[in-house]
Amino acid sequence: MTTCTIDGLPRIMEQSDADDFAGFMDNLSAEMARGRRFISTLKINGREILPGSEWFVQRTLSVDSVVEVTSGSSFDLVYGAISYGETLISDLRVLLGETVEAYRCGNDPKGIKSFVTLVSCLEEFVNLTGDIGETLQLDFSTLRSGGVPLAGEIESLNQILMEIIQSQENRDWVLLGDLLEYELLPLIDYWQEVFVMFSRMAQESFA
Repeated sequence: MTTCTIDGLPRIMEQSDADDFAGFMDNLSAEMARGRRFISTLKINGREILPGSEWFVQRTLSVDSVVEVTSGSSFDLVYGAISYGETLISDLRVLLGETVEAYRCGNDPKGIKSFVTLVSCLEEFVNLTGDIGETLQLDFSTLRSGGVPLAGEIESLNQILMEIIQSQENRDWVLLGDLLEYELLPLIDYWQEVFVMFSRMAQESFA
């Protein structure tokens, strides 16, 4: 019979669960979500399975398989994400200033290096914001901060990202500096306030 433990405690696993392991994981994930927890790690016969979609790949387990699942608190997950987002905002401010200064001083090598890191950081921030919204089950199309819908501000971030990449490719340093200083910086200020709101909403959600 397949052996299964969750956080070190035995879990009864029927033959039907072993035959449809993807379905078992799907049900387990939903069960944990109701308890404000999430699947943190999964091991099958001692081998760690990568997070996300691979957990739900269709597979049939042999009768002597050993399944080990550990969970984490959704509270810790969302607060960790919010805290990391606040760190990214601080990093974006520093990188933005370094990039603008380097290009305006004619230091293209330093400007390019800062710019590449800035774009990567900005892309990570956009993705993280989406993950936080999904975890807190937020509807960005109706949620507002300062009277402005968050969905529109996410679109603005994506638009600015494309424009600054294009201006860098065109080597238009004046336009790039203006976009960073007068378009991106105000958006960063806005999202700093949004993350304060996220923190408050998380506290209310997990109270």
